[in-house]
Amino acid sequence: MARVDKSMAVYGDWETEAALVAQRLLNAAIRAGTIAVPALTEDGKFGDKTLAAVRAFQKAKRLSQDDVVGPDTFRELGLVKEIQHPVKLRGQKTKMGCWSGASAMLNAGVAPPIATAQLNADGSLVSTNANVQAYANDANCIYRQAPQSAQRLLASLLAAPLWIGGTVQGHSSGAQLHVVIVGGVYSYRYNGAVEVVFKVYDPWPVGRGTIYFAKGSKIELEDSGVYTPHWFLEPRNFKP
Repeated sequence: MARVDKSMAVYGDWETEAALVAQRLLNAAIRAGTIAVPALTEDGKFGDKTLAAVRAFQKAKRLSQDDVVGPDTFRELGLVKEIQHPVKLRGQKTKMGCWSGASAMLNAGVAPPIATAQLNADGSLVSTNANVQAYANDANCIYRQAPQSAQRLLASLLAAPLWIGGTVQGHSSGAQLHVVIVGGVYSYRYNGAVEVVFKVYDPWPVGRGTIYFAKGSKIELEDSGVYTPHWFLEPRNFKP
């Protein structure tokens, strides 16, 4: 069965953001002398060398030796939880229902009924500024349009998780619009700078959904090519 939570790095991960962050932080531990293993290639591919480094680090820090870079191991490595809302992952119910599945995560599992917004014949949300703003009103959300500064995004995320909708190319659903929830913000030091990653709650695939990390500088969906965020909806009354 496919993994749902990919914000943890496990053996066999291939070019995931979680595995890349783990490799960067493990290399920092290697340079600091915390563990004595060869330096890792930072490519997001969790293979034998990364596994050996994880095992060495977990042993050195007296962590559960489960070979998984999960919350405890990430915390010891230096990944800092800046913001984390209690979002409950929910999969979208239909192929084009990402907008509804995402909204359900903000409203106790129930997508708000549509009063004024319009849908396409295939059930997708009409992707115009005016229609998404209408949907924000239907869903009792504050509507904001791209571009958004990093400071504005973080301020919004302090209040509640965000519904983020954007145009997408190459998504496996075939959709041209995709919506996700950003429910957490994490940071770590890398090459003398602070890097930020978002924790994304993606309602795709149907009936399941997926959790993963995405770069803070550019939200990249796990299951698509180019993603361009256009709309940010902040719930006025978040209900996990």
